[in-house]
Amino acid sequence: GAGLAWAALADRRVLRVPDLQTDPRVYRREQLGAGAMMAVPLLSSQDEPLGALILTREPERPFGEADEHLALLLGSLAARMLERDAHLGDLRATLDAALETLGVAVELRDFETQGHTERVTHLALTFGATLGLTPERLLGLRQGAALHDIGKLGVPDAVLLKPGRLTPEERALIETHAPRGAELAARIPFLHPEAHGVIRSHHERWDGAGYPDGLRGETIPLLARIFALCDVYDALTSDRPYRAALDPQEALGLLEAGQGTQFDPALVGRFVALQRAGVFGPPWTAPTRAPRDEAPPPPRLPQRPAAGED
Repeated sequence: GAGLAWAALADRRVLRVPDLQTDPRVYRREQLGAGAMMAVPLLSSQDEPLGALILTREPERPFGEADEHLALLLGSLAARMLERDAHLGDLRATLDAALETLGVAVELRDFETQGHTERVTHLALTFGATLGLTPERLLGLRQGAALHDIGKLGVPDAVLLKPGRLTPEERALIETHAPRGAELAARIPFLHPEAHGVIRSHHERWDGAGYPDGLRGETIPLLARIFALCDVYDALTSDRPYRAALDPQEALGLLEAGQGTQFDPALVGRFVALQRAGVFGPPWTAPTRAPRDEAPPPPRLPQRPAAGED
C-alpha cells in the first residue's frame, strides 16, 4: 500500500510528519493543504494490522512526543474496540447460521414445506427493505423468520403431517405452536428482541380474530404483520398434499380479499404492488398473462384442511 498509514503499519510504530507537503510518504500530498500529520498503527492483540488512526493539525503546531503517547493510548483503545466488533460480528454470524439451521431442521419433519423458510425469509427481508426498515430491524425480521415455526417441534407428527382436514381439537393443538415457539425462543441467548414478536404473533389478524393473543390492528408487532403477508403468500403459491399451488395472481387476489380483516391494509397494497412489479424476483415474480376478453373469476379461498398451511 501507499501513504503514511501503510508506512506506520509496516513499521509497527507511530510516524510524525511536521510538514506533510515535504514528506514523500504522504499519499497525494499535492491535494492536501499545509499541515502536520501523525499516523498511529492499530494492531490486534496478535499484532495483526486493523487500520490506522490519522491525525492532522496546522503546521505551526507539529506533533510532539507527548502527543504521540496520547495517540498511542487512543490507538490502543480503538484497536480493542475494532477487535471486539469483529468478534461480535463473528458471534452474530455463528448465531444466524445456527438459527437458520434450526429453522430448516423444523421443516425436515414435513417434506411438503421444505424450502418454505428460505423463500419466506427472502420475501420478508426484501419487503422490509423496501419499507425502509433499518438494518437492525431487518436482523430481527430475519431471525424471526428463521424460527417462526419452531414451536411445531412440540406438535405430534400425527397432527402436523395429517393430510386430511383437522378436527377442532387438532386445530387447537396446531395453534399452540406460536406460544410454544415464543417460549423456546426466550431461551435462546442474543436473539434479537423483535424476533420474539414475529415468532409469537405471526398468526394474529388485523381484525383481532387471530391467535394466540387476539391482538388487533397496530397492537400486532410491525415485523409480525410484515412476515404474516409473506408467510401466507408463500403457503398459497406452494404445493400442498390437498391442493396444487395457486397461481401468483390468484394468491395476490386472496391477500387483497383479506385486506383490513386478516392483514394490515396498508401493507397489503404495498406487497401486491411490489410483487406485480417483480421486485421480489424469481420464483416469486407473477408471470405476465395475455389479456383475456372475459373477466377473471373472483378470488376464492382454498380448502385449508391440514396443518402445513401455517
